[in-house]
Amino acid sequence: GLGGYLLAPRGGPEAALAVLLARPGARVVQFRAEGARGELALAFAPGVGRSFLLGTSLEAPPQGRVYQLWMIVDGSPVSGGLFTPRDGTVLVELPADPSSAQAVAVTVEPPGGSRRPSSPPVFQAPLQSV
Repeated sequence: GLGGYLLAPRGGPEAALAVLLARPGARVVQFRAEGARGELALAFAPGVGRSFLLGTSLEAPPQGRVYQLWMIVDGSPVSGGLFTPRDGTVLVELPADPSSAQAVAVTVEPPGGSRRPSSPPVFQAPLQSV
């Protein structure tokens, strides 16, 4: 599961994630799958300006599509970045700070992403403003 993935010793983005998680107020929010397979979580700390998306056992998006993270801020979706799992796993740093979002969601979008979600969420998670 995600716990073992987080605890395994690594370098690179894993080291940056460990630094973020050591910050005061850091949170890890688990997504709920909505018609998708796998485990997905978002790690962030208020005021850092970036977050980490991590997942295991994820299915690849359909051919020619990508996953897009959305932060729902005051009822409006704001893009948090694009990602595609590799061999079912993802650990990606995104230029998004969801601290002021009420929820986060992931949709399947065309390459390059969309300005607004064009499909129902395949993962979502409620957040309380930090």
